[in-house]
Amino acid sequence: MRSVFEYEWENVFEIYFERLGRTYYIKASSPDECDSWIKDIQKTKEAAVAEIEKGLNLSVRIKLSVAAFYDHQITQASIGLLLLVNFCISIIQIEMESSPRHDINEKLFIAINHAFTAIYTVELMVNMYGHWAWPFFSSGW
Repeated sequence: MRSVFEYEWENVFEIYFERLGRTYYIKASSPDECDSWIKDIQKTKEAAVAEIEKGLNLSVRIKLSVAAFYDHQITQASIGLLLLVNFCISIIQIEMESSPRHDINEKLFIAINHAFTAIYTVELMVNMYGHWAWPFFSSGW
């Protein structure tokens, strides 16, 4: 037996407007109408994006591609993983420095720190290029 909640949400699809931070729910009268609405909205979106991109110069298209690359879930997860690895290496370095044996290779940790600094510099430059000005500085991250 289906619950009232399941009947209420039958043939409903949602549209999320990222810039507005709002979600709209649209209820169709049948599954076919729901599918038709979704296909029409996707076609309209694709046509609008193509029309907008047609009017953009090459540098803006590259900037948008860089922003899309940087915002991709895999890129963000990779950056987070790098931060975690850097944090763990810092913990190891501090623990080794505070140990009584204190036989660490200082040059190795300096090289690792320089490598992470270079990686973070490139990451910052990609972020700034893709999101320059307001989106970059207004981000909480």
